[in-house]
Amino acid sequence: MAGLGACLGVITLMARIWGSRIELNANNLTVVNPVLTYKIPYGAVKEVRGGGGASLNMALDDGGEVYSTAFGGSVIDGFVNSSGRAAEVVRKTVKERRGRSGGSVERRLTHPIPSTCCLVGSIACWVAAGVLGV
Repeated sequence: MAGLGACLGVITLMARIWGSRIELNANNLTVVNPVLTYKIPYGAVKEVRGGGGASLNMALDDGGEVYSTAFGGSVIDGFVNSSGRAAEVVRKTVKERRGRSGGSVERRLTHPIPSTCCLVGSIACWVAAGVLGV
């Protein structure tokens, strides 16, 4: 039981990391990180930073900053420049759509259903292993 719980826990962690992304919607951009999701109106974005192996993040008008786990920068990114290409797309989109929307940044917990189910299963297996002594 403990082994199954451990496997489900690893699946939960990996699914949350692999589910990280940036969505460019009509009125806002959404940054989905493993634990928190940020819904940012284009008008609230002051600057898009990143590229060249650095992590992609959005500096906000209120002085805050939102980091993207999906484009966190790495050694490999230094060769393929995925965060730089993503930063250029986000910069272009923010510039085009900046006047469309204003407002404040919404922050909420990320709830991917498959990952949450694996987490519940993992906890159940660990509890069962503790009760059964396995």
